[in-house]
Amino acid sequence: MSPVVVSAEVEIEADIETVWELLFSIDHWPEWNADVRSATLYGAVAPGSIFVWRAGPMTITSTISQVNRPRLLAWTGRSLGIAATHTWHMESDGEEVLVRTEESWEGPFPLLFGWLAKKLLQNSIESWIQQLKAAAEKAALDGRPLFRASGQGDQGRSMGKDIIRRKPPFRN
Repeated sequence: MSPVVVSAEVEIEADIETVWELLFSIDHWPEWNADVRSATLYGAVAPGSIFVWRAGPMTITSTISQVNRPRLLAWTGRSLGIAATHTWHMESDGEEVLVRTEESWEGPFPLLFGWLAKKLLQNSIESWIQQLKAAAEKAALDGRPLFRASGQGDQGRSMGKDIIRRKPPFRN
C-alpha cells in the first residue's frame, strides 16, 4: 500500500461527455484548472502516452495507464522523488455525473512526512475536483464547444476528436 492515498468525489450537473472532455483535453487543463500552469500531451490520449505538466513548484512527467471513454482516465507520474498514481472514475444517470478521483504518492517525501504529504495532496485533489465541477457546469450552461483549435496545425482537440500530438523531447 502507498504511504499516502487520498480521494474525493463530487456530483456534477453536466453530461458525462462534457466532464470527459475537460479531463481528456490535457493540453487545455490550464484553461479551467488554476493549479495547473502548463500541460503538454505527446501522442494521443491512450495508454503509454506521455504528458508533461506543471502544478505548483513541480514539473511532472506522467504516463497514461488507462483510458475507457467516458468512464475512466488514469495515469502515473514522477516529480521531486514522488511516484504518483491518479485515477478518475465517472458515472452518469443521464442528468448528473458522479466523479470519483483517487491519488496515491510513494517515495521519500510521503514516507518521511506522511501527514504533510496527505494534507497537501488532499487540498490539491479537492481543489481540482471543485474546479472540474465549476468548468463542466459552466460549459453545460453555455452550450458551446469547450475548446477552440490552437491555430498551430490544430494541436488542440475539440469535442472528443483525437488529434495526434507532437513528439516528446526525449525517448524512454
